[in-house]
Amino acid sequence: MEVRADGTLGLARIAICPAKGKLWVDHHWKPEQLKESGIARRLLVFGLKAAPTVEYNGKPLAAPPELVEANGQKAYAIHLNQ
Repeated sequence: MEVRADGTLGLARIAICPAKGKLWVDHHWKPEQLKESGIARRLLVFGLKAAPTVEYNGKPLAAPPELVEANGQKAYAIHLNQ
């Protein structure tokens, strides 16, 4: 299991449990960072057969992460504007 951002992250803490397919993501932007180009819009999770269970900023995601293709690999996308 590997987690990559598609740009520059703000303040972030990411914990993963590959055996259970779970992620905990805490992420926040400073207001001035939102005006910068190249900021991350999503996290990409590689190496899973099924969508992970995700807790984002202390709350479960309402819907499972979507399956996407990134650099020729399948990944689950977690959007950072939850």
